[in-house]
Amino acid sequence: VASSFPSVSEAQLLASLGMDFDWYADLSVQCTWFVRDHKAFTSVVLGRYEPYRATFEKIFAAHGLPVGLSLLCVVESAVTPDAVSPAGATGMWQFMSATARRMGLRVDSTLDERLDPVTAAAAAAALLRETADSLGGDIALAVCAYNCGPDRVKRAIQKSGTRDFRAILPH
Repeated sequence: VASSFPSVSEAQLLASLGMDFDWYADLSVQCTWFVRDHKAFTSVVLGRYEPYRATFEKIFAAHGLPVGLSLLCVVESAVTPDAVSPAGATGMWQFMSATARRMGLRVDSTLDERLDPVTAAAAAAALLRETADSLGGDIALAVCAYNCGPDRVKRAIQKSGTRDFRAILPH
């Protein structure tokens, strides 16, 4: 893993996301958690990610997204294909069943495509693209909406009177 991800700095990680996060100090704290404070954990998780890396990056690029967003599965599930959250979000990409079905994944008693990392990655990229488009192309807001949903982000924008990510966080 170390040879695949040599001394990733916070700046490199942020640059790979293709977004301007200079203003968001808490993101720097999260990057520090991964790249400095919990190196052993991060090494294991990135080792899980490495076999999928090229495929995920191609999928995200094909959807016009920064390839660094393929690392979202690190945060969502620690790259664990069979992860299940207390709320029922399942798979590496942590889809709820209704969202998975809406994104074209099969979820039934014989097959749960949320458990297929590549198929679910394509659905995650499509969801992020669809959400960003519905939020005026704002990738940062789309990432926020990945967990809470675009309607909640839209309500927060309406309540705060701005599209500024920092300003809508309390809402």
